[in-house]
Amino acid sequence: MCLGEIVRLELLDGPTATARLGERNLTVSLVTLDEPVAVGDWVLTHSGFALRRLDPEEAAAALSLRSAPHTSTPPTTPDHLTTPLEDDP
Repeated sequence: MCLGEIVRLELLDGPTATARLGERNLTVSLVTLDEPVAVGDWVLTHSGFALRRLDPEEAAAALSLRSAPHTSTPPTTPDHLTTPLEDDP
C-alpha cells in the first residue's frame, strides 16, 4: 500500500514546486491541483504530484497521526489454521 506524503511548499516555479519532507527537498508537480497554492501551503502528494491543498490544522492533525506510536495488537492466527491435521484412519 502506498501512502501519500504531506509536505510544505518552499518554492514555486510554474507548474512545479520545491517542497520539504523531513531533511529532503522534493520536486512536486502542481498540474493536478484545482486551486492555486502559495509558498507555505501544505499539500498532500503522491508519486510526485500534489493531490490537494490542506489547511494548516488538517496538515497538523495528519502529521501528528503519522508520528503517533503504533498501539494496536498484531492479529492472531485462527486455531483452525495452526492445528495440525489428523491422519486419516
